[in-house]
Amino acid sequence: AIGFFADLGLTWAGLWLVSGALTLLFLALAAFLVPPEPDAQHGLAAGSAPQEASISLRGSLLRLVIAYGLFGFGYIITATFISLIAREDPALNPAEPYVWLVVGLAAVPSVYFWNQVALRSSGPAAFAIACLVEAVGVGLSVITESPAGLLLAAALLGGTLMGITALGLIQARQLAPAATRQSLAIMTASFGLGQMLGPLLAGFLSEATGNFVIASFAAVAALIVAAGLVMVGRGAR
Repeated sequence: AIGFFADLGLTWAGLWLVSGALTLLFLALAAFLVPPEPDAQHGLAAGSAPQEASISLRGSLLRLVIAYGLFGFGYIITATFISLIAREDPALNPAEPYVWLVVGLAAVPSVYFWNQVALRSSGPAAFAIACLVEAVGVGLSVITESPAGLLLAAALLGGTLMGITALGLIQARQLAPAATRQSLAIMTASFGLGQMLGPLLAGFLSEATGNFVIASFAAVAALIVAAGLVMVGRGAR
């Protein structure tokens, strides 16, 4: 859609407005398609649902929350700057128009794929493996010298991003079954914090070094630590 409107001559500001309008349209469609909650179907008054238990943020859940924040930090640097990496390197220029197409196509089956990995191993193991695969993609994005290498990095990013997101939230629900809303809220906050810190750090480091190599390998380290955290004491709460 963005490519279509860009061909019509819209400026970057116009493209952002179009993106916002499309987002609102799809939000309305999603809200319409979401079924009502069971309590509402039974006619319970607002606020009459049972109160959630207080969450205990320790052990495996605490490690998962930290790992999820590190994942947010680890993926966002590449997700933010991969197009710029392609644009600034003449050897990688041919890949630029296709980078996000590859990310999107790789993301389509990723949730199903990583859920299958989890079923055959465990949720923590699948989360850890996906983080390590993503770390390879993040590192590859700044060391490759070929368009094919950059597109492979894009595929590894897209093929793990949504899968790790789903695996993390599923595990949070399993670790705090009596406080699922609180656990998901804390996970989202941790992820958001990582997302904010990643580009900020990358911006400072790229200005100091002239590239995204150090920032990207900081992201690689974060993803490796995230993988280790979810594997520590797995199965214990």
